[in-house]
Amino acid sequence: MKKSTITILSLIVMLVLAALAVIGLNSINPFIKPPVEGEDAILITFIFVDENDNVIFSEELATSSGNLEGALTELDEKKDSLSLQIINGEAGVYYETFTFNQVTYGSALGKIYILLFSDDEEYTTDADGNPVVVSGKSYDSLTDGASLVPVKEGVTYVIAARKF
Repeated sequence: MKKSTITILSLIVMLVLAALAVIGLNSINPFIKPPVEGEDAILITFIFVDENDNVIFSEELATSSGNLEGALTELDEKKDSLSLQIINGEAGVYYETFTFNQVTYGSALGKIYILLFSDDEEYTTDADGNPVVVSGKSYDSLTDGASLVPVKEGVTYVIAARKF
């Protein structure tokens, strides 16, 4: 009886080790592509403005990121002249400051905050009555942090410095 119990336990251990080996090999297999959220690239536009709605710069970005945070991170990595400072908040990621061409916009001490706006009506609100207006077009405040807002084809996202 003891010999058959040991044999069964040995068999179970070998099966578990074999399963782990297969899982391990699949995780490092270069032919197996891990799933990527929003794999098909979409084209979005970013506009960065100062506290008077003057355009600092704008850029189109082809992104496969599923949310605004990911797309902004892609843009930050792509543009050497741009640097974004983030804060993790209750409603997602927020931006404390952004620097473009060595000029920093936003400062909690100066009561100038970085706010996100868009023309995506599903994720914006005009409740604050303070839209960003660029070239005659109004953009309303996003209702959530960047990590909670999905990016959509053709949508424009405005990153604006606002004084309070």
